[in-house]
Amino acid sequence: MSDNQLFERQPQSMQLQATIIRADGTREELGTVAYWHRNPLIRLWHRWVRGVRGTFRPAGHIPPRPLPEPSAEFMRQHPEYLPKPKE
Repeated sequence: MSDNQLFERQPQSMQLQATIIRADGTREELGTVAYWHRNPLIRLWHRWVRGVRGTFRPAGHIPPRPLPEPSAEFMRQHPEYLPKPKE
């Protein structure tokens, strides 16, 4: 096989997996974020399987980060957010 033949081959499938590494060193595995296959039926099947499993995310989807707990100063300034005492 010559060098030209090596680069003329078309890819059959591609998969992109992502991991977020935060400043504090925690790792968040996002898994497969993009998948492509030459056969459109296999692409459709892969999307269907991910939809059934609940792991399908549309393009551009960023999972929400949990909100931090409100500070004591915030709670003093906004007492309406404090839980109501039980009667």
